[in-house]
Amino acid sequence: MRSLLVSSPGFWRGLVDTVALAPDVRTACAAVAHEISRALETPTWIIEKSGDRFEIISTGEGVSADIGTLLTPALATDFERRAGEREFGPIDLGRWTAISIGSAERPMALIVAGDADVLESLLGPVALWLPAALDAVRERSMRARGEAFAVDAYRLARRAGRLDAVDAVCRQIAEQSARSLSAERVAIALYEPDEHGLAVKATHGYQLSAVDGARIEPGEWVMGHVFASRRAVVVRDVRRLRGLSVVARRYRTFSFAAVPIVVQQKVMGVLSATDKADGAAFARRDASVLRAIGCVGALGLVAARGDAESKRLTRAATIDSLTGLFNRQLFDLRLHQEVERARRTSSAVTVLLIDVDDFKSINDNYGHPAGDAVLVSAASILRSAVRVFDVCARYGGDEFAIVMPNSDRSNAAAAAERIRENIAASCSRLAGVAAPLVTVSVGGAVMDASEAPEEIVARADQTLYQAKAAGKNCSRIASSRRSPLSSVSRSDKRSDKRT
Repeated sequence: MRSLLVSSPGFWRGLVDTVALAPDVRTACAAVAHEISRALETPTWIIEKSGDRFEIISTGEGVSADIGTLLTPALATDFERRAGEREFGPIDLGRWTAISIGSAERPMALIVAGDADVLESLLGPVALWLPAALDAVRERSMRARGEAFAVDAYRLARRAGRLDAVDAVCRQIAEQSARSLSAERVAIALYEPDEHGLAVKATHGYQLSAVDGARIEPGEWVMGHVFASRRAVVVRDVRRLRGLSVVARRYRTFSFAAVPIVVQQKVMGVLSATDKADGAAFARRDASVLRAIGCVGALGLVAARGDAESKRLTRAATIDSLTGLFNRQLFDLRLHQEVERARRTSSAVTVLLIDVDDFKSINDNYGHPAGDAVLVSAASILRSAVRVFDVCARYGGDEFAIVMPNSDRSNAAAAAERIRENIAASCSRLAGVAAPLVTVSVGGAVMDASEAPEEIVARADQTLYQAKAAGKNCSRIASSRRSPLSSVSRSDKRSDKRT
């Protein structure tokens, strides 16, 4: 069976394909250990360093022996040196052979029962391609988690906005932080001005009663230091920490992350997490996730604390008071962010502009209350016609705008038609208000690689103008500057035929 590894390229191609399709690193490692163990008919492990110890993350067939005695500090040092120098030779452990498949930042090793001289020629290819393959799987998994986090952050904002108690908002923030980071312990503490200290308001993974009544002064312990310095702290191993007052506690791991919760240049509190479920150390990206959760949750905290002026200013900065959609300023900000993200990830961004047809005549003939009711109804339809992470905004007057990340021309055209049809079917049925048939014209543009946000909006505005000139109640999408017109609605075609 060992000749299979040497003589069959199909075995390696199949293993590479399996790793490439794995949803996460642990699944990929499990597949590698299983296939190599089956082909060599010998026990196989894959281990990863976590803190100062190694953890077995996958095993092959027939594994029953205890290799704990092999996972020594000397072995860890050897792996780190070899990974840093990109040296792929096997490590002879007597009855076992270890091959580094990680990096200096993430030491990993494939351990196979057998003689190193024999296994070197058989498993040499693994050390060459598996580290890069695992990095690719890890990168894809991180992107998937990032997309899921965007939806989770939106949901957290919705939930936090509905809650009217500080403790309830804090519990939502703690629970969301634990889910997003796969952390077993999370705590959120808020500053109490009357008591001149931080009070823990919510926890995950241990009872709040364990710290109930405790007050942390600014500068004391980790939370007090983060509050006073206004800077995030990420520690891979707390035992090596210097300059902070740290009290030893019964945590499972020695790594943690803590970030300040800041609103309007004022530090409200601190959010901290420790004990990742997989035993890994926290990294700077984990602090970024905590910051994002804290920023989203902070809006709920401001509202729950009853700070009416802060709440009014926050809404005024982002929300249109009539329709409840985002305003022009936030639309511009989000458009710039999505364009930059699309350039980094080679994805697409679409901008839709929606204008209510003959809106002035609605105000003139039926009154401004009817016009306002039309705008509110249209805004509600917009929200229900697009995806939860699309950005809907009131662009000005009777015009709306939507930013659609990861949306190509066909998706944008379908959304534009859905909006147009839903408004024509529903927007006129306004309780207690007489109104005519309400229609909209829709123009859109899909981002070009070198295009600035303002240019995308300008092309969308041009197609909106063309939709208006074509008889209104229609939609048109410009896919690129090289192909200015891409889509015309059925109602537009019918209008052209009658003409």
